[in-house]
Amino acid sequence: MKKPVDFSTYKRVKQLSFNEFNRWVTEIYKSAYEDGATENPIQDECVAALTEDRLMEILLSTKGIGQKRANAILDSILQEGTSYYGT
Repeated sequence: MKKPVDFSTYKRVKQLSFNEFNRWVTEIYKSAYEDGATENPIQDECVAALTEDRLMEILLSTKGIGQKRANAILDSILQEGTSYYGT
């Protein structure tokens, strides 16, 4: 595997001040972010791989899970999902 930093870069970075090092790392981050954004742009319309209806079908097809339990599970999943994204 190719090393991400060659020895001369390491020696140069080792001598940087804290602020210089932060700027250097920030530039690397920005460059990587821009490369990723142009390489794989975010789609305007994302489609859920698993819809609520499909999840309910899966739960109801599971032995031992009835409508009441499936609703409780689905509510818990949806509540966790919305709290995770802050909505």
